[in-house]
Amino acid sequence: MSDCRALLPLKDLVQAKTRLGGVLASHERRALAQAMAEDVLTALTAAQSLSGVLLVSDDPGAELLACKYQVDCLPEAELAASGLNAVVAAGCARLEQQGAERVMVVHGDLPLLQAADVDAVVQEFAARSLDLLLVPDRRRDGTNVLLARSDRLPEFHYGCGSFEAHRAAGLQQDLAVGERALAGAALDVDQPADLIDAWHGLLQGVGGGGSESRAESHTQAFLARSDIGRRLAALSELYAANTRGAL
Repeated sequence: MSDCRALLPLKDLVQAKTRLGGVLASHERRALAQAMAEDVLTALTAAQSLSGVLLVSDDPGAELLACKYQVDCLPEAELAASGLNAVVAAGCARLEQQGAERVMVVHGDLPLLQAADVDAVVQEFAARSLDLLLVPDRRRDGTNVLLARSDRLPEFHYGCGSFEAHRAAGLQQDLAVGERALAGAALDVDQPADLIDAWHGLLQGVGGGGSESRAESHTQAFLARSDIGRRLAALSELYAANTRGAL
């Protein structure tokens, strides 16, 4: 099997998840972002189909994270790129220079992601002889995982509507494009409702490995040992009551 490596772009955790400001304090948002990133790194480093992981981040703690999980780390400044799309393009180019034949772009806010999900994406990519495989979020709006041949990368369009934008870009470039829905990769945490669903998913063992594989989830451990779990339970009841009232 050809060389496949993952790229994990991670923004400064201090600035992460500002849309959760109504639910979490700033220090809680940073801790949550790190916990989710650690769960993603756990999945990536446990996957059998990857030969390496590159963490790209300007966060002061990025090198410590990379050391803990024994992955490569680069600050964005070394890529001479600004903005997520440019950073991803430069990171993919760096991985190609290092010998990667396929590059998987994964984001750091997927708390349900499992190694089995990562391996399933790589296996389907090979089985279908694709140039580009997209894994959408649960709303089919964003692109939570993207796998591409490093010599036939699409133009990157991360942001609102990125799933359709990536698909259209790939087709325009005459790439063989496929998509794969995965429960473990579908939920990215941006809004309070996402965090509630992630909490329920972690408790129920939603994703690739079942409840036993969730025992070491950093996100679940963080939420459980803080006051956040209680707040999420209360918010969940409030959302449910509002939904019933709207019917």
